[in-house]
Amino acid sequence: SYYWRLAASDIAQSKPKEGSPSQRKALIVDPSPFQRNLVAPLLAMAGFRVLTAESIQGVAALAERDGPFDVILADAASQDREALAALSAPVIGLYDDALAVRQS
Repeated sequence: SYYWRLAASDIAQSKPKEGSPSQRKALIVDPSPFQRNLVAPLLAMAGFRVLTAESIQGVAALAERDGPFDVILADAASQDREALAALSAPVIGLYDDALAVRQS
């Protein structure tokens, strides 16, 4: 935590306050708690309000309550990833294996 604050001191000074209308929102959809917990702090440090869902089934309620989102990060291996395109935000794939990125 100490090193994260040092690395992000310039970001923290310029990011919008929590709940402000100008704060960007990111949604992470991944069944792996490790992946969600790895990416969420990085997005928060970049000024995003981060919401997470374990599966596509939990996304509808989040979208209705907290949408629209500025970006969606989703498990690249998910069969339901195409359904996220209906939320009108860029969908970025999360890969569990770095080699998978080079092979696709």
